Amino acid sequence: MAPAPFTAISAATTSDSFRAIVFQGRMLPQKPAMRGSSGWAFVPNLPQVMRAIEGVGIHHYVALKGHLGGEAADALRFRGLVVEDLSQEVPAPDAVEAEFAQARTSMAARCRVFSE
Repeated sequence: MAPAPFTAISAATTSDSFRAIVFQGRMLPQKPAMRGSSGWAFVPNLPQVMRAIEGVGIHHYVALKGHLGGEAADALRFRGLVVEDLSQEVPAPDAVEAEFAQARTSMAARCRVFSE
């Protein structure tokens, strides 16, 4: 996956509705040693996003290039989904790289995302 800002949507049906969680992040330039489409990502509020996704019970998501969280949430609400918009401003690439330079080793389990 190429380094770029992204907006992600995780959606699932529950017994009473179709729910979506929207969040934003940035794919990082590190090359993973995995097969398929995988990469390193930064999400500024990752613990909050993970708790919300675990509450719905599905961990797969679709990623759109660019930071379009508000727009995506509005479009999903318009279509009748119950939306939790967790989008936050994402720092510039240099700031993310400087802050998380050690992530490749010390925080690997928290920073790696996979999509196949």
